[in-house]
Amino acid sequence: MMHRAIQLLSYNREDPAAACRIGWVATPRAGSGQVVVKLLCRPVNPSDIMCLQGFYPTWKPISFPAVPGLEGMGIIHEVGENVVGLRVGQRVCPILEWSDPETWQEFLLCSADVTIPVPDSISNEVACQFFVNPFTGKEDLGWVLYALAEELEVPSGDYVIQSGASSVLGRMYIQYAHHKGIKTINLVRKNEQKEELFRLGADYVINFKEENVVKEILCASVKNRGTVIVYGTMNKAEVSVAGMDLLLREVSVKGFYLKRWIYKRSMHEFREIASTVMKLLEGKIMEPLVGEKFPLERYDDAIRRSLAKVRASRSLKLRSNAARI
Repeated sequence: MMHRAIQLLSYNREDPAAACRIGWVATPRAGSGQVVVKLLCRPVNPSDIMCLQGFYPTWKPISFPAVPGLEGMGIIHEVGENVVGLRVGQRVCPILEWSDPETWQEFLLCSADVTIPVPDSISNEVACQFFVNPFTGKEDLGWVLYALAEELEVPSGDYVIQSGASSVLGRMYIQYAHHKGIKTINLVRKNEQKEELFRLGADYVINFKEENVVKEILCASVKNRGTVIVYGTMNKAEVSVAGMDLLLREVSVKGFYLKRWIYKRSMHEFREIASTVMKLLEGKIMEPLVGEKFPLERYDDAIRRSLAKVRASRSLKLRSNAARI
């Protein structure tokens, strides 16, 4: 049996869609402890674009053509021996950071241990955002949000300042923070984005293109012993912090990489976190945006749509003991 797959023929930094094609590959069979998933939704997220361009450090195919795709969701097509709790026809999200990322195809062989059931109340489009990103090329999702919240450790009543507040992750963080009693100061580029963010629970929304916000607002607003977390560098922008902030105010600057954060967790912790994130999505405590979908054969339109967004993106999140603007 054969199935269709999007294949990358070579890295292409300017127009990665031009380096892809639809090809045919052998459909796998499930072995012991494995399942075969028939994929229904496949994201095109910034990390995927970096893979196609050759920038993503942990995706280096041995040879081309190679099948990209860091995540997806679908239904179980076949269950191997020694698999408990999964059945044919069940909706699932395979977590591929433990295996080879190759979701841009119709069928995928997965380890049953990291194949997460999807509740009936969660749509395919939302489930597709469970781990990294939605199919329309937005920024981030549930696992990143949960991990960042753990890293920040902001108590109820304190403030978080975030740039890129109108992004998918920004909107989801506003909802999550509001649920936890955390106050948010949100930076946006357009006035028309304000109303929706206030509706989601934002405490302050500032258009930094028009309003009186100093260029250094992010780092300057972090109080003594506050933390700056950098979780995205899609436009390769530099992040600078004054030496006096580091020396006298003990401001910390740290990077965040989801894969490394997950690798520090045991399988038991992983499954507990997966359950928590699913419950947050199911309860609409954080509700990601759902955008346009493309059929598999229109992969080039999906890639180019996502690439246009990637070239304009940068994300930075800060924690402070109190707001200072």
